[in-house]
Amino acid sequence: MTAGPTDRRQLERWVRGETTPQRVVRRARIVLLALDGLSAHQIAHRLGVSRPTVTLWIGRFERDGPQSLLHDAPGRGRHASVDPFTLIDRLRVADLLDDRGRPVNLRRAAAFLHVNASTLWRALRRVPARKPPRR
Repeated sequence: MTAGPTDRRQLERWVRGETTPQRVVRRARIVLLALDGLSAHQIAHRLGVSRPTVTLWIGRFERDGPQSLLHDAPGRGRHASVDPFTLIDRLRVADLLDDRGRPVNLRRAAAFLHVNASTLWRALRRVPARKPPRR
C-alpha cells in the first residue's frame, strides 16, 4: 500500500489533532499502520478492532483517499421498522383518524396496532400533514 507525502501528513495531523473525532483518528491510525507495512491482522490486534474493519478503511483509503475516512457510507444506522403509510391505512379502516388523518387518540391507536405509542408517534411524524377538507 502506498500514499503520497501529502496524504501521510494529513493522516498524521488527524491522529495528533485535539479536535479530530475519535472515529477519524482510529481510521487514520489504521491506514498509517498499513502504510508502515503491518498486516490487517497485526493492525486489528494492535488497535483492538476487527480485521474486517481494518480492510474496510484501508480499501476506502486506497479507492478514495484520505477524505473517505471522514464520513460513514450512506445508509448506515437503524432503519424504520414500521411503515407509516401502512399504519395510517389500518387506522383509517378502524375509523381511528380525524379529518386531518391523525389519530383521534394516540394511545388507543397504538393499542389497536399493537405498537408502542412512541413508535406510532415517530412513524406518524414522517407523514406529511394534510389539511382538513373544506365543507
